[in-house]
Amino acid sequence: MQLKTLIIFFSFLISQLLPAQDSLSIKTDKKLIKKGDSFIMEATLHNYDTYTKAVSLITSFTNIETGRVYKYYSPLLKGYLRPIITVDTTIPNGHYALTNMVHPAFLAISGKVENWKPSVKSLVYIVKAAKEKTMDYNSVTPDSAGRFNLGKMLVMNDASITFLTADKKVNKKLNVILTNNLDSAFYPIDSVTTFIRVTPNPKTDVLDTGLINNYIRAINNKSNYNTTESIIVQSKLLSPMALYKKTFVHSPFDGADAIVMDGLDKDELVKAVNIMSAIEFSTPGFKVVMNGDIFSDENAVLSYRGIKPIYYVDEMEETLFPWYLSTDDVALVKIFTRGIVALGGSADGTNRPIIAIYTKQDLKGKKPTNRTSFKIKGYKNYRYSWK
Repeated sequence: MQLKTLIIFFSFLISQLLPAQDSLSIKTDKKLIKKGDSFIMEATLHNYDTYTKAVSLITSFTNIETGRVYKYYSPLLKGYLRPIITVDTTIPNGHYALTNMVHPAFLAISGKVENWKPSVKSLVYIVKAAKEKTMDYNSVTPDSAGRFNLGKMLVMNDASITFLTADKKVNKKLNVILTNNLDSAFYPIDSVTTFIRVTPNPKTDVLDTGLINNYIRAINNKSNYNTTESIIVQSKLLSPMALYKKTFVHSPFDGADAIVMDGLDKDELVKAVNIMSAIEFSTPGFKVVMNGDIFSDENAVLSYRGIKPIYYVDEMEETLFPWYLSTDDVALVKIFTRGIVALGGSADGTNRPIIAIYTKQDLKGKKPTNRTSFKIKGYKNYRYSWK
C-alpha cells in the first residue's frame, strides 16, 4: 500500500515538472537589463502540431508602475521562437510584466468592399513594407456581398496595404472595411507572464518582489476595481481637431513647438496635389527637388534647408515618404523643424526635422469609410528593438 502511494506521488510530481500538453514555456537569459542592451527570449509551444505548425506569438511589455503597454507580433513556426530583443534607450526604467500569448492563427487580412459590383470581378491589393522600397501586389475576387480574405500573410514589420480596381470610376467611390485578425479578440492557446526590470545598474539591482506581488494581486482581483469603461462627455465647444489631438496625439509628438497643418477644421490639405507639395508651400525652409514629372521616391526629394526629414504615420516611423496616403486621408500634419529630443534628437536644432502625419479616424479608433489605404502591424523578425 505504501509502495503504491509512493508511486502515485512520484507520478504526480513528474507530471508537474514536465510541460503540459500544448503549453507555452518562456525563458529569458536576463531579468535585469540596461537600456541599449539586448536579451534573448526563448519561446516553446510544446506539442504544437495539435493545433497547427504556424501560429502567432503576441508579446507585450507592460510597465507595472505606469500601465504603458508595448505590443509585438511574431510568427511562431513549428512551436519555437528565439528572438534577440534590444531595449531602446527611450524605454523608461522600471519593472515590466513580459506577457506572451499564443494566437491560434496566422496573420490574415479580411475585409469587405461596400456596394461591391461583381461585374468589376477583381480587387487589386498592393503591400508595401514601411522600411523597404519593394512592393508586392496581387488580386482577390470578393464574393457577391463584397467579402474577401487574403489568407495567411507573412508581412514583416509595419506595412501599408492599398486597394484599387482597374476601373477608375469605381476607385473614386471605393470603400473598404478591413480587419486584422491579430488585433481582434481571441482565446489564446496558452499565455505566460514573467517579470523583467530595465535598470541602469543591472549588476547590483534586483527585482522588487513586493511591487510584483502587488501587481499580481491587482490582476487577480480585478473584480475589486472599477472596470466599467468611463464615459467621457466632451464639451460642445471642443472642435474636431482639438478632440482628435486629445484622442490620438501622444507624447513625444504632443509638443507645442510644431508647425501644424489642419486637415479637419480648416481643410488645409485637400486642395494640395499631394502631402509633400502641401508641406513645401506651407512651411518656410522646405523644398521639393524633382528629377522627373511624377512624384515618387525616385523622382521627388523633400528637404528642410538641405536636411532630409524623418517621417512618422500615426506615430509609427516610415523610412520613405508615405506616398500611399492621399491628402483626403490626412487629419493632421505636425512638423518639428528642430526634431524631437525624446526621439534621439538634440535640443540645439542640429538634428533631422520630423514630420508626423496623422490619418483620419473616429473616436473609436476605427478608420472611416471611403478608405482604400491602411496600415498593417506585421510580424517582427528574429531580432528587433523594443521601443
